Amino acid sequence: MTRTPFKVLVLPFHRDRSGQIQYAIFKKGEDYWQGIAGGVEEGETYMEAAKREAGEEGGIASDNDFIPLDTVASFSFDNKVITQYAFAVELKNKDIRLSEEHSEYRWLPYEEALRLLKWDGDKAALRELHDRLQRGGIGR
Repeated sequence: MTRTPFKVLVLPFHRDRSGQIQYAIFKKGEDYWQGIAGGVEEGETYMEAAKREAGEEGGIASDNDFIPLDTVASFSFDNKVITQYAFAVELKNKDIRLSEEHSEYRWLPYEEALRLLKWDGDKAALRELHDRLQRGGIGR
């Protein structure tokens, strides 16, 4: 498959019975923390790419509730401008199966997840997701 100049970012979150929200972030090797991210294949919608990447990198089933976010980030990579579209996915349980792409993952409260994330686009998407969840903009 041919990659397009587009990427997706997926931020898993979980609400416990008391309503507390935690976010899953992923460690890339020994280097840095990020959300699930990957390229969009030619002919794939952004939503399809988000579900595929979440499945490949986190073992997250595509029948979970994936939510498009408004956050769009652009960055340069390999002399190309890449545009990244963000999604959230609500997990009813905290089951994640890591691929070899990440060395570990953590479920964290908002402030700690935000502090550990490396990329500005990931941080902006997490801020949007957290704000929408706090305002009730994403259903229960």
